[in-house]
Amino acid sequence: MKLRIPDFYDSFHCTGSDCPDNCCIGWELDIDEDTYEYYKNVPGEFGDRLRANMESARDAGDSTDVLGDGSDARRSFRLQIDGRCPFLNQCGLCDIVLNLGEEALCRICTDYPRYTFEWGGVTEKSLTLSCPEAERLTFLNDIPISFKEIELQDEGLSSYMEEEFDESVAALPDDAEFEDNWDDGEDEAFASHILNIREACFKILQNREKPLGERVELYLALCRDAQDLINQYESDSGILDRELPGLLEKYISFDAKVLGITFGVDVTEYRERLEVLDKLEVISDRWTKILEATKAELESDYFRHLLWWQTSSDFNEVHYEHLLVYYTFRYFPRAAYDFCLTEKAKFAVFCTLVIRDLDAARYALNGRSFSFTDRLQTVAEFSREVEHSDYNIETLCEELSFV
Repeated sequence: MKLRIPDFYDSFHCTGSDCPDNCCIGWELDIDEDTYEYYKNVPGEFGDRLRANMESARDAGDSTDVLGDGSDARRSFRLQIDGRCPFLNQCGLCDIVLNLGEEALCRICTDYPRYTFEWGGVTEKSLTLSCPEAERLTFLNDIPISFKEIELQDEGLSSYMEEEFDESVAALPDDAEFEDNWDDGEDEAFASHILNIREACFKILQNREKPLGERVELYLALCRDAQDLINQYESDSGILDRELPGLLEKYISFDAKVLGITFGVDVTEYRERLEVLDKLEVISDRWTKILEATKAELESDYFRHLLWWQTSSDFNEVHYEHLLVYYTFRYFPRAAYDFCLTEKAKFAVFCTLVIRDLDAARYALNGRSFSFTDRLQTVAEFSREVEHSDYNIETLCEELSFV
């Protein structure tokens, strides 16, 4: 068994009460089945407190999520009026941990901000950017992000990270029905091609001899050409073996100008990007305020604001490179199941461009200043809005499929 992780993954530790944000406030905290069964039988006063603060989907008025007679309903903690988890104490610490130990936490609390995806015989883990400490590690250094691959022992993930669940695996996309029609060999063979495309994309995105805009154009163009080959794969299973190595080498070696790629074309114009964001479900009221402030600030003269931002001493192009690498690492594996590679590349560029828009507005609203704290807050709010909602991810991908 292999594990693939970003180079800074091992450095992550929850900062607890020192965190500038708090993942125990404003989040819906689902309780997994095993933990729920455990909580039902915790004795004493604290056990009574646990059970008094749990609710099912039916209790919350959402009967559609209840299976059968409600015994298997989705369960969560009943948040307080201010959105706080009922077990978050005034010191910013978890009363469940203090009373029962870390092993008593429900799965979502144990895993976050870790994200797991299995594909091509490898388990990949990343850190979600809604977490300030995960962000800090991502943007801490200007050196290119790299990834390491670790051979695990027979006992699986627990041999490497005892605090994480062995089977913490992301669900496949809803449209992965064709997977049942493949045998394991074909599945892993196709996944290896997606992996090779992703590695080529990393090389393109992190080639700092070229401006980032040119790298992005190369990245999108490579994915479009690779998608053309993928579209023929079902009728010609050997096409990727024959054609893909040469295609990847061409893009890694040549300039965008040689390939005849047009420069300066964003994935949707900025007004269209903001309109797409209006179609997302709102996860936090803070996001609504940020989006409205961004619209109001940029509407006057978008390109002047963008120029101010990109020519300021606070601007760091490497942060956007890191974002593109992050989205590529995390979301490209889904193409091994749904065949939609170009959609994943557009999603990565769209998200990065939206964050750039948010940065430009924040820079102006701050009186032309932008701190590392601003960097973390902007990315965290966007990640919270998009990456913690399957509906929002699917909505963005659907909108981008027509671009």
